[in-house]
Amino acid sequence: MRPAAPEEARLKALAADHSTRAWWLERIERCWRLLHRGYATADARHGQETMGD
Repeated sequence: MRPAAPEEARLKALAADHSTRAWWLERIERCWRLLHRGYATADARHGQETMGD
């Protein structure tokens, strides 16, 4: 096998526009912050614990 060289025209055709790229980067950052601080359910965030009957 050898490394593949992508065609410049193909790369440009597949590139996301600025607003789509910005949306994805913001989404990734928000998800990373959520994972970094630890996941908490909506109930836990509001101080409600489900203890089962």
